[in-house]
Amino acid sequence: MLDERYLEILRRGLAEEEKYANDEHYLGWAWYEVQAPPMMINKLVTAGLVRVNFKSNSSTNYMIADREKVKQLLEEAATEGEEEGVEEGPVEIPDDLFDVIELHDDKKRLLMAGLRAEDPVHFLLVGTPASAKSLFLEQLRKLPRAVFIIGSSTTKVGIVDLLFEERPRYLIIDELDKVSDRNDLAALLSLMEGGVVVETKHNRRREGKFDVRVFAGANRIERIPAELLSRFFVLTFSEYTPDEFHRIAMSVLMKREARRRT
Repeated sequence: MLDERYLEILRRGLAEEEKYANDEHYLGWAWYEVQAPPMMINKLVTAGLVRVNFKSNSSTNYMIADREKVKQLLEEAATEGEEEGVEEGPVEIPDDLFDVIELHDDKKRLLMAGLRAEDPVHFLLVGTPASAKSLFLEQLRKLPRAVFIIGSSTTKVGIVDLLFEERPRYLIIDELDKVSDRNDLAALLSLMEGGVVVETKHNRRREGKFDVRVFAGANRIERIPAELLSRFFVLTFSEYTPDEFHRIAMSVLMKREARRRT
């Protein structure tokens, strides 16, 4: 069995590839996207689990070489962890996680309190485009063991498979209102109700207990099933006013100028 550090690289690599499943021009993921040094990734290349898909003078892009084998390894590792009763340790939440986002101080405090709560708290960020909710999701996906998916593509990814293969601590879903697969919605509801997900398919049954916090974004709340919606703490975002937009634009420009000078 691979060391957990290498399994995590494979999990993140699979997650990155799933995000671009419909992009025929996708070149692969880089070392910083899986949060691992090239030296460790090269060991997986040598083992035949990862391949170099593109290489230039400035970058190297990788892809999973044998997806079925990697998925089997991850599933075996997850099963072994359940049998041994492995407990997941606490995750350190950076105090400055949302500092790059202007305004919304009340929402920052609520999200930080939820992140640091002992029991899972699930948040739904609702609002029109360009209302900062995506900025919050982008920051949340930087947390350790965070997995990001887009609701409109879950029919290809599959939330159940993602949970068993990735075993995320934080599940970040953009466009929750576009998730249409009934199995995905049922799995998500069961996960949020009690942390248990059960799947029976092709005469095969698997059950898992997960300690997952769900953070989702949506444009239209009425498209989300009522029973699922009731499991979320809903944060509503309004479109920026002209004054707020001016303040944000000035802040972004000043921060970019400061980085340029350093």
